[in-house]
Amino acid sequence: MRAQMVDDIVAKEFDQRKAHLCAYPFNGMTITARGEITLCCAAPRVPLAQLKDVPDLNEFYNGVEMGYYRTEMEEGRIGELKTCGECYKRHSEGHRTEMTIANETWRHLLAKEFDADWALRKQGKAAPIRFLEYTCSNVCNQTCATCSSFFSSKWRDIEQQFSDEEMKRFDRYVNPLQSLTDGDIRKIIKILPHLNLMVVKGGEPWADKNNIAILNQALDVNPQCSFVIISNMQALSASTFKMLEKVRKNGVKNFRVGASIDGTGRVYDWIRGGSFEKTVGNMQRYYEVTGHKIDILPFTSFLNYFEVEDIIEYFLDKEYVSGVVFGNISLWPLYIKVQNLPKEIHDRRKEALKAVLPGYKEKMEKAGKFLISDPLLNDIQPDDPFSRENLELSIRWIEKMNEVRGFRLQDHVPELREVTEMALA
Repeated sequence: MRAQMVDDIVAKEFDQRKAHLCAYPFNGMTITARGEITLCCAAPRVPLAQLKDVPDLNEFYNGVEMGYYRTEMEEGRIGELKTCGECYKRHSEGHRTEMTIANETWRHLLAKEFDADWALRKQGKAAPIRFLEYTCSNVCNQTCATCSSFFSSKWRDIEQQFSDEEMKRFDRYVNPLQSLTDGDIRKIIKILPHLNLMVVKGGEPWADKNNIAILNQALDVNPQCSFVIISNMQALSASTFKMLEKVRKNGVKNFRVGASIDGTGRVYDWIRGGSFEKTVGNMQRYYEVTGHKIDILPFTSFLNYFEVEDIIEYFLDKEYVSGVVFGNISLWPLYIKVQNLPKEIHDRRKEALKAVLPGYKEKMEKAGKFLISDPLLNDIQPDDPFSRENLELSIRWIEKMNEVRGFRLQDHVPELREVTEMALA
């Protein structure tokens, strides 16, 4: 069904240039918790403007700043852009990147009015914003072992207990609370009626009341929009569930929640710093309230590379789950990179995954679900040359988090016991 939807969409101007054009800046923008406007979430180091300095988002979207990037892409110079060069290179090599997501995963939404908007621009007229990804704040209710206080306010108290040596070793610092202002929120609400796609990230979206306010408005004024919320599903308040009732009441057809699930049972508890059982309960209730199933989105890292099968097995028969996407592979910070593992372990693990993933894909499809697992085989390459220093750093991080959690990850992931012994030998 999804493939047919994509094939039925014809966007001549996009299709002619999709090899050197990313759909994001031709549809909208990303807003960070620091109030920065960027081309997308993969270009945070090159902000285009501060939201507080932009009186109107529609005017900015049709202005010279974003027009520059669109022109560079139109003329085939995307690889030379500081914002986009590395993403474009990896996408061209066949890796899953933000450009892949924009041009393939969201093609049926971002190519919908592409030609019409293209024509408006060529006539010197303003085109409406079709896509918005935003983060209201770094307020969060979990302390994931793959995260820091930059994305999670709850990490601040833990980081303040780290020694100076530990902060330096793991390249961390205590980040301030980041949050959009009331004025920023009003600017976002103003553009809701014409959006085709809205992506909400955090922090934790359900932990910030501003997200509830924005979604309440969006569900009323634009129920035809496609909504994507990335959540840990650890804590949902009564006001959140009340807002979610509008999904069914207003007939919203495309409301997708991607749940960040990096393991099951105690492995989940260790990595995410929360309760797996509580999270599962919230996902079940979400499904009951909205009638929409949840996408499971593991973040594959050094910590859960050996948990793939357990994650698939657990969610295989769950009615509230639509599928599992192993699309996000760790690249940073250095000490959680799955690439730090020695080549012989990589090779052994890759062969094991090659053997079981086709069978799991078949089982998932028979259960009416999907499994996206190609990145596990295509996007993970061991460091070359192998760095024993990086491997030791990864184990040091696990040992530090063992102290924080109060129990050992290695007791629940036997493969990591072997790696620990290897690193510390």
